[in-house]
Amino acid sequence: MMSVAFSQDSCKLATAAYSGEAQVFAVATGERLASFSHTVVTGRDLELWSIAFSPRDDRLLTASKDGSVCVWCVATLLAPGTRTPIPQHVFKHYERVTFAAFSPGGDRVVTACGDHNARVWAAAGNVWYPGASWEAG
Repeated sequence: MMSVAFSQDSCKLATAAYSGEAQVFAVATGERLASFSHTVVTGRDLELWSIAFSPRDDRLLTASKDGSVCVWCVATLLAPGTRTPIPQHVFKHYERVTFAAFSPGGDRVVTACGDHNARVWAAAGNVWYPGASWEAG
């Protein structure tokens, strides 16, 4: 297990694993509500390093060793019969992404990367704000 996150209402718990698998559980019962893999993005299993719910609990972020960050629709993940969900958006760094989080308003995503850079992205698309990139000194 690499990362865990509560939903804002504390009813769901999301997990990100070294195997590349992410899961969502009901806190009250422990029931697994969803299980999905970053493999759909990369074609291979790579460690997930970070997972986070959006402020409205309608989206999930996963961040991977390959530098990709995915935005997933929670309703799609939890829908009965969903087998291979496709992320809504994919952001890409050149190195592993060690952390990703939504802004309090849910309209932006911040990522921290193994190349010592942090970036801010528009949560609704693969656009990063060039003026919002920082390198660790």
